[in-house]
Amino acid sequence: MLKLLTFYLIALLTLLPSFGWTEEPGFNPDFGCDLQNNLIAYWNLNEVSNGVDPTTRLDTLNGCGGTGCDLTDNNTVDDAVGRQGNAGQFVRANSEYLSRADHVDLSIGDIDISVSTWIYPTTGGITRRVFHKGNGVAAGAYEYLAYLSDINRSAFCVSAAATNDTCTQSTPTIPINQWTFTAGW
Repeated sequence: MLKLLTFYLIALLTLLPSFGWTEEPGFNPDFGCDLQNNLIAYWNLNEVSNGVDPTTRLDTLNGCGGTGCDLTDNNTVDDAVGRQGNAGQFVRANSEYLSRADHVDLSIGDIDISVSTWIYPTTGGITRRVFHKGNGVAAGAYEYLAYLSDINRSAFCVSAAATNDTCTQSTPTIPINQWTFTAGW
């Protein structure tokens, strides 16, 4: 099972020298109120779900051309207590996930991006996809991909061609039964 709290997709206006992946403990409120600068979509996953009926997860910024990049609940993702408010609780055995039809706002093309989320893995030793944009996880089938490896390390990948992808993996392992903030850029 994996709990996921908030997911951010940010298009950066400045060029980054490279991309990477970081873990930062703790919760840091946005006292400067600048979180929304260049933010394309934001899902706080704070909706209440009974784990039986599908619950739409709302994009609070109304991205995707103003219609919102809302996420569809597949196989009834339940909620759980999160780092702040509720979180989505994904049960692997039930194939639970959230999805969104493609939209140009979510495509990276040749711009720099940053993606981040809070994760709370409850098991280890297996590879678990946290999120991805595309039609699969093979090289060239996705634009970007984040996952936890079978040795509990976070990884972030981007892919631009059918046989070409670039990945980076964290050195520290992600702890089990603890909230960890992860970001890839």
